[in-house]
Amino acid sequence: MIESNRLELFIASSVCVGLALLCFRLYRSNLALRQQIGKAQQDHYDARHDELTGLMNRRGWAERIHGMIKLEQTPSEMFLAMLDIDQFKRINDQHGHLVGDRILEEFSNRLKSAFSDQDRYTLTRIGGEEFTILACEPFEEFHKKLQQLLDSLNNQAFILPNASITIGCSIGVAAFDSTELPDRWIARADRALYRSKRLGGNQICLGEPS
Repeated sequence: MIESNRLELFIASSVCVGLALLCFRLYRSNLALRQQIGKAQQDHYDARHDELTGLMNRRGWAERIHGMIKLEQTPSEMFLAMLDIDQFKRINDQHGHLVGDRILEEFSNRLKSAFSDQDRYTLTRIGGEEFTILACEPFEEFHKKLQQLLDSLNNQAFILPNASITIGCSIGVAAFDSTELPDRWIARADRALYRSKRLGGNQICLGEPS
């Protein structure tokens, strides 16, 4: 009888140990899988966002626009604004690239503050000192906010450790037209931006109709 109890105890103990090992292995496998998923998600985010400003980058922006158009999820009114910081090369030349980077960061922060509603606005740094705002709202409201952004840039200098810098910004805006390809829409906004720069900068120019 004693030997039988010992055998049963040994079997039960072995089963418990086996279950514990199995649970530990499942936990390790689940943890590794979660880490892999987390890394994949982080890699996906990093590939589509700008490291300096945290805004969406050109790749993420292109995927967003093409995806919306392909899935026919565009609102009735949608506008693309392209923004370029005026005389940015001069800032880099006079104050150095570290100060230039701070200007880009602070400019991005002002964009985030002025256009904080992520359901209405998509903010992007597409390269260098060039940014975009994809807006889903009536033109009058969007234009008013763009003008308020320009006014704030003109009236509120960027206060840095060794410099106080006031910047201007050239802006080109084009309305979305469902009959044209995205690249043509982007090109119209880009032409409006460069018209703003040719006229002296620090102003908003509207793109021609499609």
